[in-house]
Amino acid sequence: MTRPALIPHKLPSHKSDSMLKDDTSQPPLKKRQRFMSTDESLFPSVRHAHGHRVPLTRPNFVPPPPTATAHDSVFINIAGCKPVILPCHGNMPLFHGNVVDVVVSPLFLDCFKLPQLMPPVLDSLGILGAPNLSVETMALISVQYLGQLGTRVPSREELDAAFLKARQETGPRDRAMQPQPPQFVTVAPAQLPWLAKTAAATSHGRVKVIVPQVSLAEGMNEAMRQISDTHPITKKPLYFVIIHVSRQRGTEFCVVVAGPIQARMLLESRFSIPECFKEISYQIITGKVHLLHTHFKRNSTENVDHDVLLDEFSNALKKNVFLPFNGKKEDKIAENLATSMTPHSVQNTTPEEFKLHPVQIAVAMKVLSQVCAIADSDQLALDLGRFSKVDLLIITAPSLVLHQQTIERVAQSGLLVDLGLEENSTVKAAEKYVMRCDKAPDTQTKFENFVSRVKAYPYTLFVLIQDQAHIDINRHSFGAQPLGLADRYINCQEVLKSANVLTLQVTPTPYVLQTKKSRLPPQNEIYMPTCVNQMTNVPPPEKVYFGLQDYIKTTEWTGRLPLLRYDPAFEQAADTLLEAYPRLYSLIIRTYLLIRQYTSALMSLSGIKGTKQETTTEAYNMLADMVNLPMKNSYGKGCMVLLRIPSIQLALLAHERLRSVRDKLGLQYRFDVLLSSMTTEFSLDDHFLSRLQSWHGRDKTWQPKTYEDLADLPCIMILSGQHTAGETWPKSLRYCDLRLVNCGVLDRTTVEQEIGLVCQYIDIENIHKAVTVCELSEEEDSDTDDTEGEEGEPEASIPTVPGNVPLPGPPALEPIAKSSLLDGDTSHRDTLSSHSQPDMSSKTQSTPMSTLEMHLKAPVDIPLRDPEPSHRIPAMSSVTDPSQVKVEDQTSESSEDKNTFADSPPPVLRIDWKLGTDEDGDEEEDTSGMDMKRLQGTPPVILVSKAAMCVLKPDAHHSADRLTYFNLPATRDTVWVSAVHPSLQPSMSNEMRSLFYRQWMEPKNYHYDYERKVENTTQPHHPRRLLLCGPHQVGKTGAFLHFARVLSRMLIRLQEVEVYDEEEINLEDIASLLLPPPPPPSPSAKWPDFELINQMSFDATVHLGRLSQVSPIHGTNMKPKSTTGAVERPTTSMMMSQYSAHNAFHHCDQCQHYKDIQLPEAQQARTHRFTFTSTMYGEDLEMQFVIPPQQEKHFVFNHSTGQLESMLLPVISEKMQVVSSPQQETNLAHNNNKGYLETMLRTVSTDKGPNAIKTPIFTPTSGRHEHGLINLFHAMGGAKHLHVLVVKQTEMMLYKKQWPNHILLVLPAVANDTGSGAAKFFIKELAYHNLELERNRQQELGVRRQDVWPFILLLDDSCVMWHCHDAGKQEDGKDTLVTLREVIEHVESTPKLSNFSMFGIRQWTSKNYTRSMQQNFSRNHLHNMVFINVDLTQNVQYDQNRYFGEEVDFNMRINSSKFVMCRFNQFSVMMKHINVGGQKEFPIHPKSGKTNQEISPQQFVCAPDSEDMTPLMATPQYLLEKYLSCMSAEKLFPLAVTNPHCPVLVVDYYIDLGPSVTVHYASSKPHSVNSEVSNLRFSGLLLYMVDSFVFAEFLKEFKFMSGAKLCLISPDRNTLRRQVVRLELEEQWRFRLRDEFQTANSPEDKPLFLLTGTHVE
Repeated sequence: MTRPALIPHKLPSHKSDSMLKDDTSQPPLKKRQRFMSTDESLFPSVRHAHGHRVPLTRPNFVPPPPTATAHDSVFINIAGCKPVILPCHGNMPLFHGNVVDVVVSPLFLDCFKLPQLMPPVLDSLGILGAPNLSVETMALISVQYLGQLGTRVPSREELDAAFLKARQETGPRDRAMQPQPPQFVTVAPAQLPWLAKTAAATSHGRVKVIVPQVSLAEGMNEAMRQISDTHPITKKPLYFVIIHVSRQRGTEFCVVVAGPIQARMLLESRFSIPECFKEISYQIITGKVHLLHTHFKRNSTENVDHDVLLDEFSNALKKNVFLPFNGKKEDKIAENLATSMTPHSVQNTTPEEFKLHPVQIAVAMKVLSQVCAIADSDQLALDLGRFSKVDLLIITAPSLVLHQQTIERVAQSGLLVDLGLEENSTVKAAEKYVMRCDKAPDTQTKFENFVSRVKAYPYTLFVLIQDQAHIDINRHSFGAQPLGLADRYINCQEVLKSANVLTLQVTPTPYVLQTKKSRLPPQNEIYMPTCVNQMTNVPPPEKVYFGLQDYIKTTEWTGRLPLLRYDPAFEQAADTLLEAYPRLYSLIIRTYLLIRQYTSALMSLSGIKGTKQETTTEAYNMLADMVNLPMKNSYGKGCMVLLRIPSIQLALLAHERLRSVRDKLGLQYRFDVLLSSMTTEFSLDDHFLSRLQSWHGRDKTWQPKTYEDLADLPCIMILSGQHTAGETWPKSLRYCDLRLVNCGVLDRTTVEQEIGLVCQYIDIENIHKAVTVCELSEEEDSDTDDTEGEEGEPEASIPTVPGNVPLPGPPALEPIAKSSLLDGDTSHRDTLSSHSQPDMSSKTQSTPMSTLEMHLKAPVDIPLRDPEPSHRIPAMSSVTDPSQVKVEDQTSESSEDKNTFADSPPPVLRIDWKLGTDEDGDEEEDTSGMDMKRLQGTPPVILVSKAAMCVLKPDAHHSADRLTYFNLPATRDTVWVSAVHPSLQPSMSNEMRSLFYRQWMEPKNYHYDYERKVENTTQPHHPRRLLLCGPHQVGKTGAFLHFARVLSRMLIRLQEVEVYDEEEINLEDIASLLLPPPPPPSPSAKWPDFELINQMSFDATVHLGRLSQVSPIHGTNMKPKSTTGAVERPTTSMMMSQYSAHNAFHHCDQCQHYKDIQLPEAQQARTHRFTFTSTMYGEDLEMQFVIPPQQEKHFVFNHSTGQLESMLLPVISEKMQVVSSPQQETNLAHNNNKGYLETMLRTVSTDKGPNAIKTPIFTPTSGRHEHGLINLFHAMGGAKHLHVLVVKQTEMMLYKKQWPNHILLVLPAVANDTGSGAAKFFIKELAYHNLELERNRQQELGVRRQDVWPFILLLDDSCVMWHCHDAGKQEDGKDTLVTLREVIEHVESTPKLSNFSMFGIRQWTSKNYTRSMQQNFSRNHLHNMVFINVDLTQNVQYDQNRYFGEEVDFNMRINSSKFVMCRFNQFSVMMKHINVGGQKEFPIHPKSGKTNQEISPQQFVCAPDSEDMTPLMATPQYLLEKYLSCMSAEKLFPLAVTNPHCPVLVVDYYIDLGPSVTVHYASSKPHSVNSEVSNLRFSGLLLYMVDSFVFAEFLKEFKFMSGAKLCLISPDRNTLRRQVVRLELEEQWRFRLRDEFQTANSPEDKPLFLLTGTHVE
């Protein structure tokens, strides 16, 4: 393998055209590489002693170092580093020499490019009106920034923040007072050199400014000379800032990084992770790691060689090993006995059940809510109404463990059974629905099967879930090593364009997906919280999430080591090695050092003397816990130590070394050493595998496949790979060593990803014991005051959890090594002193609250254990017993003391350490004395690198511009849009952070979103793509699995509809009213025979269940009831069919053109006004037709004026097949081989014009523009028809907006406050008026007047589905779904159609199949869906004033007029339960005063001109009807209560008087039919709005019992008195002045008047 060359970056510059021209003219480079050189023949030169030709006359030229060789850098040999050049501004000089001498990094290059930003963006940044920073100003700020860096590595984000802050400070404070910026904010070029040197003077020699006279090359040459100077006179600077100012080229400057650590970090940060791994492989293969082995062998104490010691110890053991478990830790036994040792079996081996937490359920419902929002949006991207099933495919990261873990989660959840995809929820069944994102053949097969199912099942909603979506974001490319496999799957055209595919991306770090070119709509992002608000009566949760923020908060603990920390001793040793071996890659050095410390700790724990001092306290303590804990129990259970090594080559070396050390020490039966990565499976030793099988109660064939299967196994798990995939770790994981990651360039995604490994839910019940807190003495108070910052740093606060539950602490208080204090390492003491003050400041409120802080209820209690031996820190007072801890009671203080508490010294934690010694200093500490329950009750300890710790927990005095965790670069795969950008604030919400990244980050060129164009597209985002993001291990898998379940339930629910299932009432003894059933095949089984129906008696009994509380009609079997009030109507859920009517929320491709039209066409909808004279109103009324352009074909317009003339009506064709005899119909039925039902529903040949049916459909609707079932496209089977919506003027715009392609008939203004009776009245009036117009028009065309179609259909807006019942079968016969078109066509095919006045069908019910249903036809009341012959019934009208009972009233009028109506009992209509609109009930409240005042029915009517009257906000007619139905029995007709033999006589109107009052209907119209009443005595008389047909002689025909009551109702008092005189009522009725009443309306509302009287003999 060849060594990869470090090719320097070739810098573009708008000022370097000449340089680039020289580069293009040079000859090809030879084997010895040179960079940015010119043709040497063009310049005079001399040959150096080493053979280099050095040009002399080129001013902008940097010669090579005099000692450079072809394959190595002279600077590494001399200065211990390779200089890194950071170009800033101006032309870079031309370099000559070896390519490996220096490195050019573009880190600061974009910082000095000033972008052009729009004023709104500038205003948001706070720099609107501020001038751009000059080059001199930016150079001076750069020098100041480098001087403040200290030993840290330069960062572009910090420099950008410094430039932005400087620009904000130079902006005008008050734009109105100071429109022009001040002039003194710029730096003159001549002043820059000495100002820069002045700024560098405070850097303690870390920054040196070089000001050359000729060119930038001169200064760079001087910097190189000083770097390569071998005379250690003074300490060399870390940074050289070269500034050259000239009139010709302006100000030019650059930075040369000469610090060994800083230059190394910048050099390594230029490589991608694959390039880093390649360099590591190269150095391992070439054997350069042996340098470290030689170093430690040469520099170790007494030249101790680990390998020699291990061999000696192994030989001393002979064939013995350490006892595996359950005994003394130093005991040894024979190896054959250790092999045969078996642990005690675990009693409870039942696996933990799959259980959803409240957070997961809440998030699943939130995702479902967003899916519904997508469906309801105007984009029409998702039509949930068309889907009846859910299918899914889960794409996981290419991790074998995560893949198996997800399969087990799916199998345990039972999701596949709930979705109806599988019969049994097994692991084998779940494998078909979980796919790894790799190049395996079975992966491609699974995805191809998924795509084929998507195409084959368009009515199934497929959910494509991509877990860990942040891992693979490369564009797809083919080859031996294909990239972008995730792009190939989730962004393929089959997924993007399929309307039945919903994509859900799941990730804990969504930043790589939130860019300017993101495919994800911002509104489709769902954030998963760590807890939900609990109700007051709900107990607190059993588990609390412990995440990244909680780990960071533990760094504020006092008196103990936090759960998140770094190892100062390790970092100091690593820095020393990094400076000593600059050629070795840093990760190799750190890995070798860490494994050596692990080895030393294991050797010390095994009893080898002199090895403990070569390890650190952190490594020793965690390995001591792992090694010694199995000895504390008889099961052999212990803890896990996770060691994260990103490089697989280094992980292999570490795995081999640790296993070798373990085996030589005889610990091979005490713990295992495992190696795992995404693409490799871990394997266990046979001894530990049998131990796991015994714990889990499995057979010998069982193998652990997930990390959770390794629970309680004592082991070191080495995890390698570039990424972690979100696998769940066992509760026995106690330590997570991340010191080998995040040691160089940091980004937020990597930091969260690595620390998120061990985030988990912790048990509250295992947390107990408290901390000792007491106050310092005055002397100690003064000492602690010195540690405070100048501005008062935020004081540490300790959060708690619900129910006074303490925050968990680490399992032990790890002792601080003596050597760390003696060597001058004060990090631990600084930690104790700087965080010893509890938080009393409000400044901490700016940081986001952790999960445990959200449960803040009580003071904190932290669990403690007593270490052996204890260490005592000097200068801290001791307590007698450290385990006896208590807090000073502050409750007894006076209020004055409490007010001054903030000024007094805060309480500080005191813990006494006892220092244990032994003569050799090698006595090990027993830190493993914790039981398994306590072990699993606290979060693991995390060790991170110092670089990561600096950004996670910066020091108290850091600058505001310093890089912190919140303003880290989001990810390596994105870049800043502009150098001028704000910093991410901790107080931002998740939504604000998303908008921040979307505005200021853009993907790199290999990102799969890089080539997307979003500027000029109408749909910049994919509408069916969602993002679910939440903290690591918070339960996202359970959330999206539950989402699929609730989505399926919702689709089933959408396919269901709540319909009324009311049993028909009053069915006793109606056989005499029905036609005897004819023997099949009877002609009456298909269409009614007019003569037979005419011979039938009209059944006036009301059978509709919703009218069970209306007044019984005399002469029927309706019985009065004593109960009053509303009755709950029973409903049932039914699956919607393909023939259902829909509301406005239904969207599909088939009916889109039926419901919606384009906006320009909707604006072209014309409104036509026409006026007709109404005899009922006695005036001309204006109605309006709103006709869309596509519906104008149904109307006739005047050719010259364009005025609407009429609505087209079809002609009754002579071709219509009419069965004239029973024999013909019998033959027809026998010749039809498709069965009885298809014979009955056959299509006849008629002349229907442009529509498939003849009858125009009118739907009166109010208050249901969204919920009304107005979409009849599917109900009509897609057939053309004429559908008119009848609406009020006040609701016209609502219906026009919701149904732009529907014809609207707008009622007159007088109908705005009326009920359903007025709408039906105007429909019938308009229909007859139009019929006459059409007859006149078509008569001119040669059509007979009687041939024009006379029927209309009144259809309720809650009719949802239609059924046909097969009467030829038994009572349990099955209903068949039919279309509305089939029902209408069947009714239109009725013989002698024009002789019938009305047709109707029954309301569906599942309660009973009575004889009325067995008879195909009956003559009774018609409801909900009524065909009306407007020609035959022209003189019979609906009551325009009615709110209730208008259908029964109209049916009674039709029957009394001798017209024949017929109900098709074989057809039924389902009525949907719609709880909004309908205008059935109106709120009644006072016209003035409190609107919530309760109004009783007695207040609906009052005495005229009464001062006690309370005017009500309701129409007089509505108040009257409500009063009559509620108070008739009590106030008006007491003798008629439950007295059906003496009913109340009602003339010309059927009005509901309550269920206890029986009424007798009589018509006063000429030629009307009334029942015989000679033997009937009435208990009351109701005269409602009597007309001229009612005479006194007519009323004298009826007999009334003594004391009968009269109620006369008129529109005003004058009419009331005239009617009394005209009808001669005073002859038989006695009236009193106090018997006159009016509805409770004000005079301007025109109240109705009532007059009551008593019958006298």
